[in-house]
Amino acid sequence: MVKELTKGSYKIKYHANGIDKEPIEIDFTPPFRCMVYIIWSLITIIVIFYFWMIGLVFNCYRRIDMIEELEKMAGLSIPKDLLSEEANQYLKDACLKYEIKCPPPETTARLLDKVISFFSLPFLYYYLLCF
Repeated sequence: MVKELTKGSYKIKYHANGIDKEPIEIDFTPPFRCMVYIIWSLITIIVIFYFWMIGLVFNCYRRIDMIEELEKMAGLSIPKDLLSEEANQYLKDACLKYEIKCPPPETTARLLDKVISFFSLPFLYYYLLCF
């Protein structure tokens, strides 16, 4: 017969020989509670080490100017003033030329993002397959 449950734990007082006798306390607290914290700390250390190594690997590569590389890759000559209507119209024409879909509003930033994605994603996909 279970007389009381202790709040916040897994301990049960069980009266095997009746309510008048001394109860037997059964502890159902999982023994692996400490292991959960140890595993969590190990995962945290592994994640920190991973990002540290990624930082070391990617710092070996040179920094590139995205628009210059896009011009080399696609054979485009994007106007330097990206805020002008001329740049916007040039990117619209480039999207039509390469059949890149860009839903409205066709701002220069969105058009440039679509063109960069169109030319860089196959390269990045191949690059990631090498790992």
